[in-house]
Amino acid sequence: MNLRRWTRSARSPEEAWSRNLTILLTAIFIEEIGWSLTAPFLPLYIRELGIGDPKEAALWAGVVMGVSLAISCAMTPVWAALADRFGGKLILLRALVALAATNFAVGLVGTVEQILTVRLVSALFTGLVPLSYAIITSSAPLATLAQSVAYLQTVTIAASSLGPLIGGMMVDRIGVRPGYFYAAALCVCGFLLVLLVFHNPPPADSAPAARMRTRDLRAAIRPLLPFVVVLFLVQSIDRSFQPLIPIYVDELGGGAGRVGFWSGLTVSLSGAAMAIAANAMARLSRYVSPVRLLLIALAGGALCCAPIGALGSVWQFTVTRTLLSLAAGGAPTLIFTAGSRLGLARGSIGRSSVLVMGQQMGGAVGPLMGGAVAQWSLRGVFVVDALLYLATFLFTNRVARRRSHQDL
Repeated sequence: MNLRRWTRSARSPEEAWSRNLTILLTAIFIEEIGWSLTAPFLPLYIRELGIGDPKEAALWAGVVMGVSLAISCAMTPVWAALADRFGGKLILLRALVALAATNFAVGLVGTVEQILTVRLVSALFTGLVPLSYAIITSSAPLATLAQSVAYLQTVTIAASSLGPLIGGMMVDRIGVRPGYFYAAALCVCGFLLVLLVFHNPPPADSAPAARMRTRDLRAAIRPLLPFVVVLFLVQSIDRSFQPLIPIYVDELGGGAGRVGFWSGLTVSLSGAAMAIAANAMARLSRYVSPVRLLLIALAGGALCCAPIGALGSVWQFTVTRTLLSLAAGGAPTLIFTAGSRLGLARGSIGRSSVLVMGQQMGGAVGPLMGGAVAQWSLRGVFVVDALLYLATFLFTNRVARRRSHQDL
């Protein structure tokens, strides 16, 4: 790698954006590989720490994931406003340092309460991927916006697919704990990359830069609210699976010493399908309304999710979960694209963070919802998710009919 080439100033805004996007995506890929080495196996780690009941472990995993994401969501507009004031690079570096420290600390804990404490404190300072979405939606040239969002989603999905596959094999051989130290080391690598070659992006070409104040936040929320609600619901459904996959695999007969492998394979294949869907939808949105494509994705999600609770084998679950991701995986890309095309999330990282908050809130509520429903019925989670997909479809269709935006 020619470091001098990447550290010099760009000759044009297009070159500057292309370079920044490449660096940002690379850093996120490295960090997300580390994070996903362990995240899908948190219920197993909790069981190693003394919570023997699978349902209780699922509930604890949901609480740890959900509450920490809720705090991170609340902090998103704060860090986004600081990014507008001091530049995105400094805030990206802050997030990478916090993630490295979090992974290292979780690897040292001895109780589930300590995991919760570490994650709650770290949530005040993390939020790398949400900030990256805000930077892209506020700074990307409009002509390449949908593809840039799809690239970010693809990178996070690719890392989240490869990480569990590697992590699953690690879990079956050495347990969950060592993975947290590897994850911390990868976050340090991402930190060094951003430190050396990332430059603060200029404002988007279609809107002037603006700092996010309280009144700006209120004004930004109103037109974005339907997009925030839909993104919240879509993310809630997707994240409700997260604490349950290893436990459901075990219930379906994953076999002794094979739960980690099958869990990792399921997450990896569904992630690959989601990446394919995101890029396909980004390309199609150039010719077809993003909202129309979103309605198709939501309908497909409901149809694929409904039968999961009635499956009888691990391989059936893996295949059906992959089909679900292929059907509905492009929904977040379409929502970001629709909101940005209206100019509702342009010109300010702070304004863009309003849309990202919907995604984060869904990520917080989803694990809590999944863990809570699992106390009643593990298989019932998938029935609830199918109904939520249907409700989201109906809500989106109603909003689209009311607004009748031709440019969506």
